[in-house]
Amino acid sequence: MSRLLRVCVTTGAVISTLFVSAVALAAPDAALHGPAGVIHAPPDPASAFARRLYHHKSEHHRPGFAADGSQGIHGEAGDQISPFAANFESISDGDWSLKHQDITVSVDPTAAKLSAELTVTVAFHKDGLEDIQFRFGLADTVEVRSEAGELLKAKYTTYFNQMGQLTVTLPEASTATSSMKVRIKYERVMQCNTNKSPLKFCNFDNNIWSVMFYRYYMAHGSAYHAPFTSDLHVITPVGRVAAAPGTPSGPDKLGDDKLIWHFTQKERTANGGFAIGKYSVVGDKDVSAQIAADKPFVRMYVLKNYVFAATSLVGAAKDIISFYGQRFGAFPWAGINITQLAKNFGGGYAPLSGTFMSQNVFGAKVGGQGYTGFTELTAHELAHQWWGNLTAPMGSADVSLSESLAEFSSCYFTEKHLKNRSQIISDNLS
Repeated sequence: MSRLLRVCVTTGAVISTLFVSAVALAAPDAALHGPAGVIHAPPDPASAFARRLYHHKSEHHRPGFAADGSQGIHGEAGDQISPFAANFESISDGDWSLKHQDITVSVDPTAAKLSAELTVTVAFHKDGLEDIQFRFGLADTVEVRSEAGELLKAKYTTYFNQMGQLTVTLPEASTATSSMKVRIKYERVMQCNTNKSPLKFCNFDNNIWSVMFYRYYMAHGSAYHAPFTSDLHVITPVGRVAAAPGTPSGPDKLGDDKLIWHFTQKERTANGGFAIGKYSVVGDKDVSAQIAADKPFVRMYVLKNYVFAATSLVGAAKDIISFYGQRFGAFPWAGINITQLAKNFGGGYAPLSGTFMSQNVFGAKVGGQGYTGFTELTAHELAHQWWGNLTAPMGSADVSLSESLAEFSSCYFTEKHLKNRSQIISDNLS
C-alpha cells in the first residue's frame, strides 16, 4: 500500500518533517516501528496540515513571502518551523519549469577547465513571460542560442564569486502549456584548491579527474529545487573511462583520440557529479539485462590495482541494497554506479543512482581488514538513495534528516546483517 511515513524531529519550537511518497513500507523488524505516525496522502484539503503544506510550497518559490502575504514560516500557533521537506512531486512548478537537459561536458586537467554544451528544455505555465533565469556554476564565457541556432540576448552575473545567474530574454513572450529549448555553451577554469570543505568539489591528478557539487547543469533561477531528467555525455581521451549517476551506455568514438560516454537519468533530480579515470568496471557489465524492479544493476568504477578487492565488494553492496529493499521498499532506480575518487575526497557523496567514495575504502577485504569501514560508509551512502534522493529535503535546514536516517540505516545494517554493534556504540545510539 502506498502511504506516507512522517518522521518529526523536534528541537525547542523547531520542527522538521520528512515525507516518503509511494513507498511500500515492509518492515518485518520491530526495531523499525516506533512512535512515528502514518498518514495517507493526500491530506484533507481543509485540514491545518494541508494549509501549512500550501504555505510552505509558496514560501519555497517566493523566499520571504508566503501566499497569504506573511513573512517567515510559522505554524498554526505562530511557532516558527523549518522549511517543509517533501519529494519533488509535492513541489509546484511555478511560472516555468525545467523538464530535461542534454549535457555534454569535457575537462582539460592541465588547466582545470570545464567546457559544457547544454540543450535545456523548459516548460511554461504562465502567459507573458519575457525572460527566464537559470542558476549554475561560475563561468568565464557564456553563449546562448535558440534551438534553431539564433543568438539570444542574455545577461550573466555572479554572486559572492560562488554562483552564476543567467537571464535569457525569450524570442517572444511565453504561452502557458508551451515549451522551448535553449542551447547554452560555456567554459570555466575551476579553482579546486580554494575549496575548504573536506569533500573536494573538483580534483585533477594523474589517475582521476572529478567534478563534484559543481553545477555544470542549469538550475531553476527562482526555486531552490529545480528537478529535471537528463542525458549526460562525458568526453574523455582514449584510455580513460567516465563514471556518473544514471544508466550508462557507450562509449562512442569521437575521432581517433576521443571517446564519449552516456548516462541517462530518467528520474527527476537536481544533483550530480562525474569522474574520469583510468577505471576498470566491475560488477554488472551488461546493464541492459539488469534493469528490472527487483534486480538493480550494481557497478563499481575503480583503478586497476583495486579490481581484485572491488570484485568481492560488489556483492557486499548488493547485500546492503537487498537489506534496505526488504525494509524501506524496493530499490527506487534502475541501478547504482559506485565510483572511486581521490584520496583527498573525504568520505562519500550520493546523488540519485550514484555514489562517489574515497579511494582507500575500495581496498577492503570482505570479512577482513578495512571491511568494517567500507561497510559503514557504503551502507550510509546507499541509504541516501532512499533518504535524501527518493525523499528529498527542501533546504539546508532539513538535510540533517536525510543524514541522520542514512546513518541510522547504516548502523541498523551493520548490527543486523554483520552482527557488529561497534558503529551503533560509536554513534551513541546504543
